Amino acid sequence: MSLNPKQIRSHPQLYRIIKRQSEAFLHVNSERSRLASIFACQHRWLMAHAGLALYFENLRDPDKDELSASNFVRLALQHDITSRNTATSFLGEMLKYGIITRKLHPTDKRKRVMAPSEMTIGALSGWILIHLATLDALDEGDRQARYITSPECVAKLQPLIARRLLLHAGIRNPDPFFAHFMWMNSGFLITERLVLSVTSETLTDGRLPTSLASTSKLTAGFNLSRTHSARKMKEADEMGIIGWSGTRGRSSIWVSSQFVKAFLDMQAHKLAIINEAFGIVFEEQTLDPNSSVFTGLHLA
Repeated sequence: MSLNPKQIRSHPQLYRIIKRQSEAFLHVNSERSRLASIFACQHRWLMAHAGLALYFENLRDPDKDELSASNFVRLALQHDITSRNTATSFLGEMLKYGIITRKLHPTDKRKRVMAPSEMTIGALSGWILIHLATLDALDEGDRQARYITSPECVAKLQPLIARRLLLHAGIRNPDPFFAHFMWMNSGFLITERLVLSVTSETLTDGRLPTSLASTSKLTAGFNLSRTHSARKMKEADEMGIIGWSGTRGRSSIWVSSQFVKAFLDMQAHKLAIINEAFGIVFEEQTLDPNSSVFTGLHLA
């Protein structure tokens, strides 16, 4: 089950398989948009993984930093994910909507720490399962089935994934052609929809045709202001990321092959990280779900 980025990237069916992954993520958004929004743009995606890593690492080893506001902000700044104010605001939003909750520190009753809700852990497991299905499709593996039989392993698997994502310079700072959408609200979902809309992998002047005829269809149903959305789409047009095969707004949109390449490159690195972490966890003895390590860990 060893798959490195080069092997993944060179798979002849990669784009077809990745389109199924994109479809799965868009389906999650349609069913659970509030939770999907956690992973919907670059800095939120990385902050979510950073916070979850703190929680799970402390759950398994109480001597490690717990998920507290100070530890979370410090980790976000350490990896240059975002600013102090944005990290603090993100935590406030997660608390407001019950994505994470406050609880008393297990040994110091003067302190309060944070923990993800059951629905958040369930959403994380869904995120992992979608990627494991992609990896299985690449090499006919059985990762998804193995994870389903041992879901408690999320406590060890997620921090391994998160720490590798945070250390990967190309994932923290992706190619500008790909990153243009990623810093928008719902940027990941816009990207997934754009990738899914491609109708042919045959290049014409470095472009791939899509089934979309307007940018409003590309952003429909996402949490975006019309003004902000229009500005970002105009910038994408000016950068040569997208364009129209004929009259703007009356013909099909094309997407640059450079954008698709950057997207697939990032997917290959992310999938290789998840695959490596999965191998580390599942090559070791299966963790006992009744162990004290998992006291207080609930899986939705």
